[in-house]
Amino acid sequence: MTSKDKFGLDKVLNRFNKEFEKTSDHFNQLINDAFKQLESLQSQVQEPIKKVVEDLDKLRDKEMNRFQKEFDKRLDEFHELQSQLLEKIGVEAKAPAKKAAPAKKAAPAKKAAPAKKATPAKKVAPAKKATPAKKAAPAKKATPAKKAAPAT
Repeated sequence: MTSKDKFGLDKVLNRFNKEFEKTSDHFNQLINDAFKQLESLQSQVQEPIKKVVEDLDKLRDKEMNRFQKEFDKRLDEFHELQSQLLEKIGVEAKAPAKKAAPAKKAAPAKKAAPAKKATPAKKVAPAKKATPAKKAAPAKKATPAKKAAPAT
């Protein structure tokens, strides 16, 4: 090869390398632009999602508060009905203790209050069973005695 051909080949190689570098740089710019657009889209998607999540949290808290208030209301109604029932049965000694229980309910946590109220109800239940059992026992004794007398 002659020196003229050698210079021509070097020119072609230099030009090819320059074009290759330009193309590589352009390709890198396109990739960087794509990443920037992707980040922009990601932030555009994340913001509404964050807002929806916050709205859901607020709604959940609101509904939980509403549910807790309704539960407390129903629980109070139940205890009032229970105390009325106990008064009708004749167990009035336990009624003042139940009136003290709602006062305690306001101070401690809401979860602790139902446990305290359930305990007096259990104490009252044996008292109800004991009273009818005493009345029923004499009646049973009297009935067999009458049946035995006519049989003899």
